[in-house]
Amino acid sequence: MPNTTITPQEKEDNMVRNIIAREYEVDSYQINIDNYSAMLLTLPTVWPPELLQYKGLTTQNIAEQVPVSDIQMVTDLIFQEKVAISLKTEMIEQIKASHIHKALISQMEPATLSGKLAAGKIAYEAAAALIE
Repeated sequence: MPNTTITPQEKEDNMVRNIIAREYEVDSYQINIDNYSAMLLTLPTVWPPELLQYKGLTTQNIAEQVPVSDIQMVTDLIFQEKVAISLKTEMIEQIKASHIHKALISQMEPATLSGKLAAGKIAYEAAAALIE
């Protein structure tokens, strides 16, 4: 749909802002991926047979049903399963954001892209500083 109120320069400026925002988004996903990966290294993965009956419980159910002596292990095992799913979700979202980032870049003029991104990043960071 053609736009009659946004100038070509405004559209290009908006594209630059979107490219920079996607770079931050991809990086944020990577931070989460790294954190989830590090957490998974510290959490147990194998359910002891005597605790299998508690697999899949909610926090409320754990508080009501699990003996105090087993709460840490059951909580860690359930948390490990949630973190493993969150890790995969972050990876999927990062891949999608990366594809969008590449598509945005492909629509820009390659010869001037790096200069526009450098200038756009300065403006982006200045705007972010005003919000903080």
